[in-house]
Amino acid sequence: MSFDASGFTVEPLASDAVCTPRSVAAHMMYENADPFRMREPAGTLDTSAATYRQLDERSVRVEGSRFERAEQYTIKLEGAAPAGFQTMILVGLRDPQVLARLDEWCGGVLAYLRQNIHRQFGLEPKDFDLQLRRYGHDGVLAKGEPQRSDPPREVGLVFIATAADQQTATQLAKFANPVLLHAPLPGETALPSYAFFGSPAETERGQLHEFVLNHSVNVHSPAQLFRTVRTELVPA
Repeated sequence: MSFDASGFTVEPLASDAVCTPRSVAAHMMYENADPFRMREPAGTLDTSAATYRQLDERSVRVEGSRFERAEQYTIKLEGAAPAGFQTMILVGLRDPQVLARLDEWCGGVLAYLRQNIHRQFGLEPKDFDLQLRRYGHDGVLAKGEPQRSDPPREVGLVFIATAADQQTATQLAKFANPVLLHAPLPGETALPSYAFFGSPAETERGQLHEFVLNHSVNVHSPAQLFRTVRTELVPA
């Protein structure tokens, strides 16, 4: 990347890579709430008036962006912490009657499992978490899906059990195994059979982590929160 008074030029380091106006502009979409304004420790980069032009086959010229200096220099802190262990089961559903009442079926399965897990294992609701993610229906956005296909033709149902340790998470998944394989619709008595992805059906995902810290700290200088150690290198 090279800079001058009116803008900058981006060129990839790899000889077989190519920059395009779209790929360069897309950087503002990465982990950023506003695609035109990016907050940095010393201020905000405003690209609302920026232009992206293909300079040659590999490089892109950007002009028109502006940097607004902040009155207060800040440093962003992020942190993650363990959040239990997970075991999952993948089951395929293609029964049109079940798919037509999928919300009802999933709600009934989860209600049955939560009630009986407390009875069978003595676990309180705070000790475990159960999820059903329906890929092919609303597995990514869940209730936020704006255009659900009702009913879908088939759904890949991902059951996830989370607990304080791996053994408990796997026990919960094994307990859910026959329910996920044969649960009928509410009011039905015949036990259907669905399709597990493999055998054994349970897959241990290991320890789960989640973000627990997302904070901005006011500092007097960029190096205030960082320890610096200087050492002299002695020639060999």
